Amino acid sequence: MVYLSTDYIFNGKKKEPYLEDDPPNPLNVYGRSKLKGEQYLQELTKDALVVRTQWLYGRYGNNFVASILRQAREKKVLSIVNDQIGSPTYTVDLSETISVLLQCDARGVFHVANSDLCTWYTFGQAILKLSEWKE
Repeated sequence: MVYLSTDYIFNGKKKEPYLEDDPPNPLNVYGRSKLKGEQYLQELTKDALVVRTQWLYGRYGNNFVASILRQAREKKVLSIVNDQIGSPTYTVDLSETISVLLQCDARGVFHVANSDLCTWYTFGQAILKLSEWKE
């Protein structure tokens, strides 16, 4: 059984990346519900694979990249927070890593995210630059 979870199970106050054994402390209902799901699954079976990830983006669906490009088309000025740091994670990379974990018969909790860190603001800037957005 594979369960996709989130970095929202933590409060975001740690100054370096969270480790799998760091104590959770969710700040909102979403984080609490994902943590409950993790706990339920781990009680249900010892064969669980819990994959915590963050800042997902991909070609399809609603995500930060699609949102920034849509807002750039619709608004004259974008407002993007610059006080949250994370690792934007490409959905293809996430799915490939989950496949490797399954092939290795991995069990337990794993943090899976792309390696670079940035703020939402710098991520937004990169999206506009890479899309060759013209004002």
